[in-house]
Amino acid sequence: MVNKISTRTSSWCGEGWRQRLMACGLASVTLLVLVLASSGEVATAATAPHGAPMPPTLSLTVHPASRMMTVAWAGGSGSGLPATAILTMKGNVTSTNCPKTWTLAAGHTLAGSCQITGPWGTVYSVSIKLVQGSTGRTVGVTATATLPKPPPPSVTVSRGAPHTIPALCTSSACAYVHVQTANFSAAVTCRFNSWSGNGGWHNYTYGPNDSHDSGNVYGWPGTWVTVACTTALGQSAAGTDTSW
Repeated sequence: MVNKISTRTSSWCGEGWRQRLMACGLASVTLLVLVLASSGEVATAATAPHGAPMPPTLSLTVHPASRMMTVAWAGGSGSGLPATAILTMKGNVTSTNCPKTWTLAAGHTLAGSCQITGPWGTVYSVSIKLVQGSTGRTVGVTATATLPKPPPPSVTVSRGAPHTIPALCTSSACAYVHVQTANFSAAVTCRFNSWSGNGGWHNYTYGPNDSHDSGNVYGWPGTWVTVACTTALGQSAAGTDTSW
């Protein structure tokens, strides 16, 4: 026969097991089972509840040239319980690999990323929240960013390395036409023209941000050379050297 059971706690909350449970309010008791053989009573204190879900972090990284933004999330958990993650976006955006909702297992944390695209100048708002399983408690975070319009594309034309061609270009002004491209979204095809025409000249391909001599040679001092460059999607710009 058991007439008395004594326990150790971090603080003394009263005499006797009934008084102890009532005074402590079960807050400091993880699991206590008292069996009094003399009366057959069983007293049980429930397990302590799980804490609130932990909020994740959320970031947006802008890539203006490609009209793209990377969404990345990390951390956050259900504090020992499974949780449902929900990702939402506002604005005129398109996504090919962003999940909308998924389950986060107990004891795991969030980690992932995806890409969204949209018009330049758009303000993007992305939110992610965690809904704790069985309790429904929710935490969330929101991040916003603007996709700025990139600088306009440009073409700069200048005199390149000197080069003479017997019987065609023999003056000291003869040189390759140098082309520099900037801020294009893709490779460009460049077409050449000049004060004396474009007979015998070829078109050349340049990168979106490129700089090198073309294979075309010009040699009329004090006149002009123009180069117009265009991407496959129609983005274009032109430049002129007026002091050859």
